[in-house]
Amino acid sequence: EHLSIAYSVFNPSQYLGDYTASWQWKDGVYMRYMNGEPHVTKEGNQITANNIVVVSVPHRDIVNMSDLHWRTEMDLVGSGEALFLRDGTSFTGTWRRPTIQDHFEYMVAGQPYNFAEGNTWIQIVPD
Repeated sequence: EHLSIAYSVFNPSQYLGDYTASWQWKDGVYMRYMNGEPHVTKEGNQITANNIVVVSVPHRDIVNMSDLHWRTEMDLVGSGEALFLRDGTSFTGTWRRPTIQDHFEYMVAGQPYNFAEGNTWIQIVPD
């Protein structure tokens, strides 16, 4: 199983480039890559995860024109589509978070999603 997510990076005055974050199932874990190269920690270890969750949420770009700072606002309350990767297999489902105080709920086929043991990487993308 392989997952790639392409991003473009901008600020109000210039285009800063594109990059691709990807995950490859290998040796029982998902290995993270950035632009095709292993994504490593400062210690040099490749980032891995047992579970990947891709959450689609509404995004809005906001620019402060007084200092030309750019930020992205994401709606993390509500519900939407989600993609789950576990054990080399992908599952489509949904996420739900009724209020900012609530935890995210993840569902596949109307049932709570069962994560594999280990760590989880949550990737947020525009819907």
